[in-house]
Amino acid sequence: VKAQVRTERGNAAYDSTGASPRLVTFSSSTNTEGLQPGYTVTGVGSSNGIQDGTTIASIDSATTLTLSQDTNGGALTDKTLHFGDPERVAIVNGGTTSDETDAVVMGTSDPMLTIAVDSETQPKLFNARRYNGDEVDGRVISGFTFSPDLLWIKSRNTSDRHILFDSVRGVNEAQGNILTPSDNYMQSRSNMLYGHVKAFTSDGFSVEEGDSGWNQISMNDQNYIAWAWKAGGPSVSISNTGNATNITQSASVNSGLSITKFNGHASGVTFPHNLGDAPEFIIVKDLESDARSWVVDHKNLANSNGYLVLSDNADEATISGGFGASDGTNIVLGADGSFGGSTNSYICYAWTPVAGVSAFGTHTGQIDTSAYNTGVSNAVVGANGYCGFKPRWLMIKCISDDSTSWFVVDAFRGEASAGQMYYFESHANGSESSDTNLTAVFKDNGFTTGTHASVGGSGKTYISIAFA
Repeated sequence: VKAQVRTERGNAAYDSTGASPRLVTFSSSTNTEGLQPGYTVTGVGSSNGIQDGTTIASIDSATTLTLSQDTNGGALTDKTLHFGDPERVAIVNGGTTSDETDAVVMGTSDPMLTIAVDSETQPKLFNARRYNGDEVDGRVISGFTFSPDLLWIKSRNTSDRHILFDSVRGVNEAQGNILTPSDNYMQSRSNMLYGHVKAFTSDGFSVEEGDSGWNQISMNDQNYIAWAWKAGGPSVSISNTGNATNITQSASVNSGLSITKFNGHASGVTFPHNLGDAPEFIIVKDLESDARSWVVDHKNLANSNGYLVLSDNADEATISGGFGASDGTNIVLGADGSFGGSTNSYICYAWTPVAGVSAFGTHTGQIDTSAYNTGVSNAVVGANGYCGFKPRWLMIKCISDDSTSWFVVDAFRGEASAGQMYYFESHANGSESSDTNLTAVFKDNGFTTGTHASVGGSGKTYISIAFA
């Protein structure tokens, strides 16, 4: 059956008559690791001082947090609190699917809350974990329900780089291990600087310290989000073809993701993606050059030779020798050096849409309720925010106006006090932010947007990338 996932923390103290009636302080033997804003909070026993409907408003330190409502009952100490994640469930034996008393209570020895697992048989192909850093070498971040093939990590509360890892390059490869989409910088394991993925596990990944600390992966009291996608598992070698050499790939028709590493050629390359259908979203990066950008193709770009740069906020540009006419069999990349036109090694991430899993679309101006409903009634996947599923991750980019953000939101990090979703800009290193107009709302079958120029400015054209 389905049941809420909870974690239990003792040694809690709070004072409804004090200067901070919403502040909860734990003793040094208990900490806030694994907790997140938005989690439900209930007290144990009578006179526990916690009002009905209370949630976590903020995590303030390793031993303190702030609640969404005042406590009551005066100065209370040595209390035990239960924290529930409303976004996740777990399967337990016995009871019924509506019996909330079957909720799993996890002890403080395992602060990592389990990602939602339901009674359906369809495997998860995208998932995410929020976690707090602790600078413990080898710590495992788990609960994805699969071994990630593509992993994107970002510190939520600092201006550290976005970092990407994948199973095709692996974590021990000396070249281009950490890719940072907010710039063109690359780091190898031998110069891993601010933290690194130590290994992929069957249910997540483990971490290790960098030469200069933990900032990018698990700094003490720093909050992180890790997004993960499943491709085809362990990579396989593909025979040289279409000028491409040394091809290794992990691809899955079920997930719609193909990850390919290859060496390019001065005339460009053509290689199979093994997705069954033409990819609608492609990212390519030269692994040996910091000077070359992350180049992006999307089915709804205005020009056949158009492209975007993931590490830049510019609008759509055109180029000779860029993305070619990829089809149901092959990805075609031209002679320009950023796309595949050198003998350097490259990485290519390519997605084709899968019903109920991913959707790649376009819209003009704000997607308000009226525009969104038009998309739903027409049932055109990708039109006006219609995805055919409720998104859990969304990226939007304006292709008709310069200096607009790559906007990224998800369903895992909660909302700001005014209700806006926390967003990142993938082309920038800044911490997560919120804005009244720079926002999106996830609907049962898609999403709506605010009116900001980066997501829904009047008369402007956008592309979108959504995953369930």
